[in-house]
Amino acid sequence: MTEPRGSLSARVNRVSHRVTDGADGHRYWFLLCLSVLFFATTALRARATPFWHDEIYTILLSRLATVPDVWGAARDGADLMPPLNLLLTRVLEAPFGPGPISSRLPAMLGFWTMSVVVFSLVRARSNVFVACAAALLPWFTRAYRYSYEARGYGTMLGLFALLLWSWSEAAGGHRRRVWLPIFAAVCAASLWNHYFAVVTFVPIAAGEIYRLARRRSADWPLWIAAVTGLAACAPLVALARSASMQGATYWRHARWSDVGSTYVFLLHDLWSLDRWVIVVLAAATALGLLIGRFRLTGFPAAGYEVIAGTVALCIPAMAVGLGRITGAFAPRYALPGVVSFAIAAPLALWWLSRKSPVLEAVLLAVLLIGVARPSIDVFRHPPAFHDPYAERPILAEHVRMSPPVVVVGAVQFLELWYYASPDNRSRLWYIADPAEARRYLGSDTTDVGYIKLARRVPLSVRTYEELEDQESFTLYDDGVGWLPAKLRDSSSALTLVDSGRERGARVWHAMKPTVR
Repeated sequence: MTEPRGSLSARVNRVSHRVTDGADGHRYWFLLCLSVLFFATTALRARATPFWHDEIYTILLSRLATVPDVWGAARDGADLMPPLNLLLTRVLEAPFGPGPISSRLPAMLGFWTMSVVVFSLVRARSNVFVACAAALLPWFTRAYRYSYEARGYGTMLGLFALLLWSWSEAAGGHRRRVWLPIFAAVCAASLWNHYFAVVTFVPIAAGEIYRLARRRSADWPLWIAAVTGLAACAPLVALARSASMQGATYWRHARWSDVGSTYVFLLHDLWSLDRWVIVVLAAATALGLLIGRFRLTGFPAAGYEVIAGTVALCIPAMAVGLGRITGAFAPRYALPGVVSFAIAAPLALWWLSRKSPVLEAVLLAVLLIGVARPSIDVFRHPPAFHDPYAERPILAEHVRMSPPVVVVGAVQFLELWYYASPDNRSRLWYIADPAEARRYLGSDTTDVGYIKLARRVPLSVRTYEELEDQESFTLYDDGVGWLPAKLRDSSSALTLVDSGRERGARVWHAMKPTVR
């Protein structure tokens, strides 16, 4: 039954359509403004953020002399991730030189690509206001933090968004000569970027099974494109096998209890929304349901897209399951789940509210304000860079006075080594012994990684036997390594020099340990 032309609801809908149509004509200005805001604020944050342990792996390996050297390091297992991010970092650093922004450009471009694709996907199924809200939503998730980290996670986000877009366009019969090759290329690039991207193929497979059941025939061009993309991943088999061998002693293992905490991790900043905002959104949704008498029809997506989107919301759970199989897992491996949430949540709310203009306005206003306020703060008070080595004067003093200084914490060591001057780097040691790491910590991930990295980079990694040759040394202990316990078991003389005045680190003077 149609509404009377003179009714309040009809007038509101006519005004809403005129406003939406007018805004849609300026959608590229929104994308331009969003892009400028993203790159400007993210560059300021990246410039002020020191590289941490994992990023320094990317930087050191991407700067090896030749591409075959990079590939050789990947085959050796110096980095447990596939090499696409290393190669992208190498390419994007070439014109600008290494730096806190240029080295993070792959991640920044990946997040930006995701935002544009999410906008395009949602706009085609709703309107420009819902699409704007969807594009802004990832800024309120943990995905934004990884948009300026020199690892493969930002790229992972962009690739999954492109995977969904190219598949939906090809499945819908739109410009298949363009979208099928893109789909094949993205299938390949996803696995070349991160092994856990395999879970992003599950929603596509679910959608294709639905299409197969409905059509009663396979979409062979699309399937051939998928197989072609996956076949291009054949060289990764040896790398994946090498990485999987470290699963049993990886630093973190998956538990089924991680499913809930992974969702919380991904959607972290959404919990900070004001409760009144949530009340207004819930009220607008309930009002739409009441007006429509709870008759929900015509979801703004095809059936196969609904199936794929629903399954995609389970990506964090699937990532935990894959972690149970491989032995290795960290919540950030499930970041593609943010993409599915950014697409599905605004569309579902819009549909449940019976396409309420009130919900559109509130959702968009809240997200715009939430993004604008911290961005203005960044422009007004740009964050300052704090050198990790310079901020540890006690460590610097001992490096000058009594080399070598053995840094106990594995994550801490690489960061301090990277930011130390070339003269001081050789005086900072890390003692790597996988067997002892397994004995005391239950994991040898960092020790094995350091040994392999030191084959390619002049890293100050030493064995325990080399430490035994030192008459004395200084131990810089953050309380997370295995070496102090080993020294005590070896009856080494440890004298506390300084306790906890420098970010909780303790400084010990150690005499030569007894031979084991």
